[in-house]
Amino acid sequence: MQKRICPGCGKAWYSADCMRPWVCDICGAIIPVPEEDAGEPSAEVEDDDGNS
Repeated sequence: MQKRICPGCGKAWYSADCMRPWVCDICGAIIPVPEEDAGEPSAEVEDDDGNS
């Protein structure tokens, strides 16, 4: 699971699709693949309590 922040509206999005850009359902902006994650599977996302 990967977390990305929309560059247009700032909404946090979560998805298991870590290989392609996402489209924000709120503002329609393209949420790109983070450069450090491009081409490699993402680690699990931890929640605010430090749990995965």
